[in-house]
Amino acid sequence: MKESNISREKTLKMPLNMSDTPQQHQQMRIWQQNLNKSLHAQLDLLHSADPNDFDILLLQEPHIDHLGNTRANAHWAVIYPDRHLRDPKKTRSVILINKKVSTTSWTPIATQSSDIMAIQLQGDFGTVRIFNIYNDCQNDDSLNMLANHLRTQEHREHPVAPMRMVWAGDFNRHHPLWDEERNNHLFTTPSNDDGTSERHTNPRGINNEEYYKS
Repeated sequence: MKESNISREKTLKMPLNMSDTPQQHQQMRIWQQNLNKSLHAQLDLLHSADPNDFDILLLQEPHIDHLGNTRANAHWAVIYPDRHLRDPKKTRSVILINKKVSTTSWTPIATQSSDIMAIQLQGDFGTVRIFNIYNDCQNDDSLNMLANHLRTQEHREHPVAPMRMVWAGDFNRHHPLWDEERNNHLFTTPSNDDGTSERHTNPRGINNEEYYKS
């Protein structure tokens, strides 16, 4: 399986209640990466993600060992989905949170999915819910599960206003807005029964071939 060494950083501007700097307001920095279940990729990430620079690591397809655990080091607390203990090998989303972040400022969110891990942070800035999502390339089960969760009364309630959400992860989807032109073939549906081929259009309603020419 191909290893991943590509990181995507997301920076959110909000004050954090850090245990060692309780009065300091600073940005929260998030590292998001799909590790393709590779131990080498995960160890490389832990070496590269300096805990002085990052507060949260959102991992998709993390390495899970024979004991059902992922890998971390002394700087990070691991948060597993609520269904992890049922079948650890099915877990494809975990969150590592910097131990400098006060444990009184965050709580895990139960999503009833091994592919979605979420946490809630609250403070003077309000409430922020971060969803780490792995969406299988063969179905939209994770997105449907997320949609169901967002309709629950539990999700509508939040202790401190305003409430904001962050969705991050590996959605296994291609789109003209973020794919390169060389991936144009990915937006062609299989040939129809009559031998014709249907072209997907981009959000502007333009055929992709015309979109790339413009």
